[in-house]
This record gives sequence, C-alpha cells and structure tokens, in this order.
Amino acid sequence: MFSCKQRWAWIFLAFVIAAGHCAWAGPQEQQLAELERQAAAIAQKLTELLARASALTSRREQLENQLAVASLRVRQAETELQLLAGELKNAQEKLAALQKQVAEKQRQVRLRLGTLAAVKTTLEPYLAVALWSDPKGFSEKLTLLLAVVAYQKKELQQLEELAREQNQALAALSQKQEEAREKLQELEDRRQQLVATRRQVLAELSRLEGERRQQATALSELAEAQARLERLWGRVTEGGNSLPAGVRLLRGGLPWPVEEGRVVRAFGRFRDPRYATVVLHPGWDLAVPPGAEVKAVAGGRVVYAQFFKSIGNLVIVAHGEDVYTLYGRLATMFVSGGQRVAMGEPLGLAGPEARESNLYFEVRNGTVAQDPALWLRPKGKQ
Repeated sequence: MFSCKQRWAWIFLAFVIAAGHCAWAGPQEQQLAELERQAAAIAQKLTELLARASALTSRREQLENQLAVASLRVRQAETELQLLAGELKNAQEKLAALQKQVAEKQRQVRLRLGTLAAVKTTLEPYLAVALWSDPKGFSEKLTLLLAVVAYQKKELQQLEELAREQNQALAALSQKQEEAREKLQELEDRRQQLVATRRQVLAELSRLEGERRQQATALSELAEAQARLERLWGRVTEGGNSLPAGVRLLRGGLPWPVEEGRVVRAFGRFRDPRYATVVLHPGWDLAVPPGAEVKAVAGGRVVYAQFFKSIGNLVIVAHGEDVYTLYGRLATMFVSGGQRVAMGEPLGLAGPEARESNLYFEVRNGTVAQDPALWLRPKGKQ
C-alpha cells in the first residue's frame, strides 16, 4: 500500500508524463496538418495544370488537323499555278506562231498588191489595146489576180482575228495566274500562322509539363516528409499515407528507389545479341552501391515479396489506381506480402556488385510497363 505522499508523487509523475506527451504531440499534429494543407494545395494546382494541359493538347490536335488541311491546300494551289504556267507558255507559243503567220500573210498580200500596182502603172498605156485584142483572156487573168488578192486579204483578216482572240486568252490566263499567285500567298500565310500558333502551343505544353513535374516533385517531397513523421509517430495507417492526391498526380516527381544509382540499361527496345532479336526491356537496370537501401518510391501495399526466377528476390508494391512498382535482385527483403509501406520506407538491400546491374526497377500501369523516367524526378533532384 502506498502512503499518501507516495500516491501524490505518482499522480504528479503521471501528470508530468501526460503533459510532456501532449506537448510533443501538439506540434506533431500541427506539422502533419500543415503538410496535409500544403499537399492539398499542390494537388489542386496539379489537377488544374493537367486540365490546362488537356485543353492545350486538344488545341494542338486541332491545329495539327488544320495545318494538314492548309498544307494540302497550299500544294493544290502550287499544282494549279504550275498548270496555269504550262497553259500560259503554250498560249504564248501559239500566239507567237500566229503572229508569225500574220506577218507572212501581210508580206504576201503587200507583195501581190505591189505587183498589181506595178502592172497597172507599166501596162496602163497598153490596157486598151489588150482589152480590144483579147478582151476575154485579159478579163479572166485580171479576175483571177483580184480573186487571189481578195482571198489572201480574207485569210489575213482571219489570222488577225485569231491573233486577237489569242491575245485575249493570253490576257485572261495572265490574270488567272496572278490571282492564283495571290491565293497561294494567302494560303502560305495562313499555313505559317498555324505553324506559329502550333509552336506557341507546344512551348506552352512544354512549360506546363515542366511546372507539373516541379509540382509533382514538391508533392512527393511532402509525401516523404509526412511518411517520415508518420513512421516516427507510429501513424502509418491502413491507407499508406494520407495525401489527398493519388499516385498518378505524383508522376514525374517520385523519388528514386536508391539515393545513388546509375542506369546501365534504360527502358525500351534493344537488340539481344544472344538471340539476335529485338526485345522490349520493360524497366531499368541500375548499378548501385552493394547493400544500398532500396526504398518504396510511393506509399502502397506489398503484393509480392518472394524469390522470382531470373530477377531474384523481388518486391512488388501496389500504389492504387492500377499503378505498381517492382524492385528486383535484392540481397535481402525487409517486407512481406500484405504489408503497408510509406514513401521512402526501406524494402530491402541491393545485391552485391555485379558485372552490369545489381538492382532492377520497373513501373507498370496495369499490365503495361512504362518508362520509369516518366514517373521519377530528374536525376540529381532525388
């Protein structure tokens, strides 16, 4: 049995401990609340950025279609202009030939008219005699000569009429060609405007993507800070971390699974020298310090933590929204199936130094492997 003094001593000690716990818990709660507030604000901004990027992507697709149509119309106008140039050249050549024929006919008519004038001047004193001596023959010859001159005059008139028509056609073609040139210039100006607008949209999309990745990095850093606090305070709950944003909002800003690592084989297709065939490498092969801590890049639930043929010890973490990360070639695993993990929580240790790679990392969207570079923050910022 405790004495009265002892009972009061225990009560006082309990009060001190409780007061100390409350004094420690209060700032922790406030810090977590502040982190959650900041995370919610960044998540909202990320959502707005994604919406703006989606609208700009639609605008870019619309511009691509308009540009394709504009380019097609420019090519059509260029073809029309080339055809008109061919027609104009043919018309010019035809007009030149007609003008040459007209000049030749004019020369022939002038020659025959000159001959008639000379005959008239020279033979005028003898016309009366010829008319009396052989009136029929003289009349026939004179009639024939006048008929030839009249025919040539008529032919000359026809050629001159053809030349006038050809001149009119040439003028119309020239006008048409000028209009085609103006139309082509208008179409080219429109195409250039579309190109400039598309360039601006692409630049804005690039800027938004850069801003989105920065915000995603900031959000993931908040997630790391919150996870550290929750682990320190023992508050890693059933849902992993309590960020209001899904893992997809963190795309491009997630931390690397190791603090020091070098990608020795990136994601993508490569030619396998063993089988002389092109295959898809679905993740990253990393060279990391032997025994380095391998950490979860985001909060989630461990769905697999066993030995897997060709990869060795393998941990698979489900992050929700059908997103998974895989960590292979581990020397030791710290987690087991069904366990909840927070962002930055150690999953195991990297294997010993290998000739090429001692850590494998992969990101999957459902069953489809995606390039980890799309999900992790840029090298040097991890």
